[in-house]
Amino acid sequence: MDNNLKPREKIKRSDINSLSDAELLAIILGSGTKQSDVIATANQLLIECNGLARMQSCEIDDFRKIHGIGEVKSLVLYAIFEISKRTNKEKYYLERTEITKPEIVFDLCKPMISYTQEKVVVLSLNVRMELISKNEIYVGELTSVTIQPREIFKTVFVKSAYAFILVHNHPSGYCEPSDDDLIATSAIAKGAKMLNVLFIDHIVVAKDGFYSIRSNHQSVFSG
Repeated sequence: MDNNLKPREKIKRSDINSLSDAELLAIILGSGTKQSDVIATANQLLIECNGLARMQSCEIDDFRKIHGIGEVKSLVLYAIFEISKRTNKEKYYLERTEITKPEIVFDLCKPMISYTQEKVVVLSLNVRMELISKNEIYVGELTSVTIQPREIFKTVFVKSAYAFILVHNHPSGYCEPSDDDLIATSAIAKGAKMLNVLFIDHIVVAKDGFYSIRSNHQSVFSG
């Protein structure tokens, strides 16, 4: 392919909006095969998957059916479209108010239920209770994570948040909080009170659903 027609060269010279869907996919795929160049492979991918929008619902095996797309490229495509889905969901919540209900938080953080390690996420909110940011701050062992209030408040203040919600997952599949979860929540609540920042809730998510510590253990937040 002429260098001037190669997608990577074109994106250097042009506005990205000028690239076609096939050209954007070609940048991700990187190369074609001896029988067809990367643009032809990208076009075939679009045809087989019925366009970009439906491609978000494709599985790894759907991508591998396309000649010239092996396991590695299939995994890359699958990961990119999963990022796209999560980005769209987060963007949706960035544009809506009142993200304080446990049901809304669970929907936003639902991918966490499949994590094989415990992770902690801080949802920073403004004064209207709108989402400012969603930040993952810890990765724990398979069954536990040590929650340090200092790191949580560092994230909250860097985002200039008025309030925050803490979320963490249980790989065990059961969302019932442990005694350590309640102790950590109490310590964070005391710190939030001292620092004059609103601690809305600590929500545990798992395959069996979610658990709002504030809804079930209001006294933990009394400080």
